[in-house]
Amino acid sequence: MSFARWHEEHAHEPVTNYARRDVPMLLGGTTLGVALEDIRRMGVGERIVYFYVVDEAGRLTGVLPTRRLLTEPASTRVEEVMVRGVLSLPDGATLVEALEFFHHHRFLAIPIVDDGGRLVGVLDLATVAGDFLESQERLEAGAAFEAVGIRLGQWQKAGTAQVFGLRGKWLLVTVASGLLCAGLAGAFASTLDAAPALAFFIALVLGLGESASMQTMTLTIQALHVTEPTWSWFRMAIVRELKVSVPLGLALGGLVAAVSGLWTSFGPTSVALGGAVALAVNTSCVLGLSIPAVLHALRLDYKIAASPLTLALADLATLSLYLGAATLLLGR
Repeated sequence: MSFARWHEEHAHEPVTNYARRDVPMLLGGTTLGVALEDIRRMGVGERIVYFYVVDEAGRLTGVLPTRRLLTEPASTRVEEVMVRGVLSLPDGATLVEALEFFHHHRFLAIPIVDDGGRLVGVLDLATVAGDFLESQERLEAGAAFEAVGIRLGQWQKAGTAQVFGLRGKWLLVTVASGLLCAGLAGAFASTLDAAPALAFFIALVLGLGESASMQTMTLTIQALHVTEPTWSWFRMAIVRELKVSVPLGLALGGLVAAVSGLWTSFGPTSVALGGAVALAVNTSCVLGLSIPAVLHALRLDYKIAASPLTLALADLATLSLYLGAATLLLGR
C-alpha cells in the first residue's frame, strides 16, 4: 500500500479510533512517590512515552517529564515539577490533522481531550503509522523475493514441489551462465596459460560487473513502477547512466590496474584488467538498464525475470571483455 493509498483510506478517520486508553493519569496534588506507586499499579501499557497529569475531574493540566519523575525527591508534588500548557488534540480531530500535528511539533504522542478538556486517550505516532509501515514491510519483503525471481505470494502458498520449481527454474539461468563462462575460459585457455595471473582476478571482474548491473537494475525497476519505457525515455536514461558509469568505470579500472600492477608487476595483465573493469562496469550498467526496460516493453514480468537475466548476461559480457582484452594485448 502506497502512502497516497493509505492516506486516502484512513486520513479522515477520527483519532479516537486509534487512541490508547491504557494511560496512567497522575493527579497534580499527589507526590512523586505516590505517582510512581500509581504507575506501577496501573501499568504502563505497551508504548508509554509521556506521563500526563489531570485534576480531580480528569481534565488535562500538564505532563510530567520522566527525568523529573525519577530524579526529584519523592516528597515533591507532581504539580510542582510538571510542564503546564500541554498541547492536545480534540477527540473530534481526524488522522490527517494528527499527522500534521506530529509533523509540526515533532512529538511522539499526543493527548486527546474531550470538549470539557478531560483526557480520553493518547495517540502514538507508531500507532498512527502502524498500518502503513506494516504494508511497507510486506512490500519490501516482496521486492526482496522478486529480486531472486520469486513472488512472495507464490512462496507463501506453494508446496515443497512448487517451491522447488519456483526456485530451480531461475537457478538454472545461473547454472547456464556459469557453464557458458566455463566454456569461455576454456576457449581462452592459451591466454590463461601465457598469463596465469589473469585467473587470479576473474572473481574480482565478475563481482564488479554483477554489482554494477544490480545497482542500475534496481534503480531502473523503481523507475518503471511509474513510467513507460518509450524510446525517448530509454535514450535519456542511457545518457544519464553513462554520465555516471563512464567516470565510475575509469576510476575503478585505474584503481584495480594499479593494485594488480603492484602485485604482479605492471604489464599486459594489469592493463587488460584495468581496461576490462572499465568496460565491464559500463556494459553491466547498460544491461542493468536495458533488460528490465525491454522486458517491460514486451509486457513480460520484468520484476521477476530481470535479476537472473541481468546477472547472467553481465557475467558473460564481463568475462568476454576481460579475456578478450588480455588476448589482444598478449597477441595470442
